[in-house]
Amino acid sequence: VATSIDVSPSVVSAGEHVNINVNSDGKWGVKPEFKICREKMCVASGSSRCSGYGCKGNINVEYRIPSDLAPGDYFVRAVDMDTGEHITDDFEVE
Repeated sequence: VATSIDVSPSVVSAGEHVNINVNSDGKWGVKPEFKICREKMCVASGSSRCSGYGCKGNINVEYRIPSDLAPGDYFVRAVDMDTGEHITDDFEVE
């Protein structure tokens, strides 16, 4: 079963909130921590606040984009604990 991540809205201003929706039905789920990245550098992180070793099922987190984040293209990255794969979805800070 593939793990997916979706960030909405896809365009946001610094200081505003995005919804991060992760769907992971694998045996181990995803790591609770996610990263906000630009190109190859991660600039912020957050937690899905799930209990246990991994987050399973449908996880929805409202995350406030840091107010000092420069405009540009970013992505949210979560790690699938079953495969080790980085699951990402893009968004833009305007």
